[in-house]
Parts: sequence; structure tokens; C-alpha cells
Amino acid sequence: MPELIEVEIPSDEPPQFSPREGRPYIHDACGQVTVISGRHFPHLCNPFRFVMGTICASCGMPDSTKSFRWIDTGETVSSYRRRRVGKHPIALLFTWIILPAIGGAIAASVMLGMRPRNNPDLPDPTVAGAIFFVIGGLLTALFIAPPIVELFSGRKLYNEW
Repeated sequence: MPELIEVEIPSDEPPQFSPREGRPYIHDACGQVTVISGRHFPHLCNPFRFVMGTICASCGMPDSTKSFRWIDTGETVSSYRRRRVGKHPIALLFTWIILPAIGGAIAASVMLGMRPRNNPDLPDPTVAGAIFFVIGGLLTALFIAPPIVELFSGRKLYNEW
């Protein structure tokens, strides 16, 4: 494993990060530092958003969040995200259960409402409704619920420890 770079951080309070300044992490595979900033930074730090991995700016290689460590804490990005989820159980409930159910119900209602009546060539409305409920729920869970939960919680998840 490559050597970690030490960064001097005052111990009396945790550092504050912003999307403009970003936060540095080290890629375990190449040992180089990348500063994640801009719109990617809050997205990576929000544990309610779907993230498969990130990219090292030095070697250009995409990798899982298990392979990247925050420079200031040494914690992997994946551990950070898991820990953050555990501190927000209500937000977790809204992100993955309540809002997706509402989104699925809306999608099913809209699609069934647009469906022509008395057409024998169309599938059973129950099956079509179930399909649109699942699709609407997944789209809501992945793209709509996370920013809504973050907006209404009033928290900047990238500054929480």
C-alpha cells in the first residue's frame, strides 16, 4: 500500500469543506491525491445518493469508493457513507421507502390514466400498473428522493462527521 500523505488539521474542531474548495482523498491503488469539488463533492458525500465509485484524477482510473480514503481522517469513502446513513434513520426511511412509494403511485396513476379503455391488445391494467409503480419508485429513489431529503433536512451532509 502506498504511503499516506499527512495533513495538519487543528484538533479542536473538525474542518469545514465546501463544494467550491472540495475535499482531498487518496486513491489506494496509485497513492495519489485527488481533490473532489464542484457538484460531484456533495453528490459523493450524500449517502442517500446512488454512487458506484469515483475517479482518481491522477491515474484516471475509476474505482469503488472502498479504494479511496479521505486524507484528513483516513476513513474510506464507503465507510464514511455507511456511517452517515446510520445517523439519519428518518431520512433513510423517506429516501428509500416513502418517497419512492409516492413516486411509484404517481407514475402508475398517470400511465393508467393515459391508457386507452377497452383495448383487448393491451396487457391487464393490474400488470401495467405494477410495472409503472416499480419503475416510478426506482426512478424516484435514485434521482428525486435524495436531493429532496437533503433540501428539507437543511443539512450539508459533506460537513457532517
